[in-house]
Amino acid sequence: MTTTSDQLPNLSLQALGTTVRAQGAGAFAALREVRRLEALLTRFRPSPLTELNARGELRDPPADLRLALTHALDIAWRTQGLITPAVLGALEA
Repeated sequence: MTTTSDQLPNLSLQALGTTVRAQGAGAFAALREVRRLEALLTRFRPSPLTELNARGELRDPPADLRLALTHALDIAWRTQGLITPAVLGALEA
């Protein structure tokens, strides 16, 4: 952690395969939320998303995972498949 000239936090962490940075008064809360969502949505370690990908279904999926998938599928539909969440096979190839 570093601080800015006005002593607000300037934080970073590794999440979802990249570096996430947050600065200012809400930095700690923002990074906490990134960690929470990463636990649900990551494909880099066991998560509800990896379970869904492995099994093809998920009993009682977390609300935020359902929301993310609903949003992703809506975008896929609106773009006629130009943007799609169904890319795991290509990413792992």
